[in-house]
Amino acid sequence: MAHGYLRGGGLEDVIDEAGLVDDADGRLVIYRLKADDQSWPTGHVAPRALVAVDCARLGTARVHAVGVRTLEDLRRRWLTRNT
Repeated sequence: MAHGYLRGGGLEDVIDEAGLVDDADGRLVIYRLKADDQSWPTGHVAPRALVAVDCARLGTARVHAVGVRTLEDLRRRWLTRNT
């Protein structure tokens, strides 16, 4: 399964350019931020916490486990710096 984050332009433009079609069993997931705000807080890379949360929400055991582990690591680092 492939996952990606829309960081510029519209979702419809990406679908048209890539020639994507609706498929109920599809293995491609494109995320976009609420209110179509495609500006990342820093640089051109999706924030690590955002990717981790999306992974933790997935049903596949391996990807889910990686997301949960990453969130736990981010939490531990935050607590170390802030307590």
